Amino acid sequence: MDRLTVAGTIGGDVVYVSDHTAQMRADHVDGSVQHVHPNRTTYRPTAGEAFASWLVGLLYALVALGLITLAAGLLVPRQLTRVTDRLRAAPWRAALVGFVTAVAAPLALLLLLVTVIGAPVALTGLLVLLVLTLAAFPYGAFMIGRLILRGRRGPVVTALLGGAVLVVALHIPVLGVLVTVVTIVLGLGAQLLDIADARPWDRAERRTDVRGGEGIPATPGGAGRI
Repeated sequence: MDRLTVAGTIGGDVVYVSDHTAQMRADHVDGSVQHVHPNRTTYRPTAGEAFASWLVGLLYALVALGLITLAAGLLVPRQLTRVTDRLRAAPWRAALVGFVTAVAAPLALLLLLVTVIGAPVALTGLLVLLVLTLAAFPYGAFMIGRLILRGRRGPVVTALLGGAVLVVALHIPVLGVLVTVVTIVLGLGAQLLDIADARPWDRAERRTDVRGGEGIPATPGGAGRI
């Protein structure tokens, strides 16, 4: 209790539980007054309970990432291969691009978010950044699988094996934090480099030029390329 008020006279003893000392006149209580402080002990799980909780989290993550990597291996195997090829060809470049993006993009989007005009752009950018960040983990899993199997298995097996290794690494104390940072940085960088190589904005400009009647240089085979 926070406050105790005695309006009359108590004919017996008074026992109260509180962090504060009650203010009462001694002649209002015929018996004794006992102040009990509340028990503030914090429950701490045992080693067995902590391990069981860690194991349940590990199994859940294995199933969740396993389903995601399985879907990616079945639906977009070429995309997985192309992005991880980019990562294998230029890991330091991917790391640099991913690090700069992970640090600078949230700050730039936050500045846009506080403005009225830039708020829609910032929200769209945040959504895109979130998608690319989450996608870094399936790409990281596939990359790990490729390094282990050295291309001797199909995309589904490669993704599942890499996903299992990645999940276990993420659940190791201290190491998990480092693995998370490395996966996000490399995954972001590899995806952005792949987008830059594809140049979807350049294709849009070419299509606009064709519709406007401008010619396109012919390829050696004699056909224009869009």
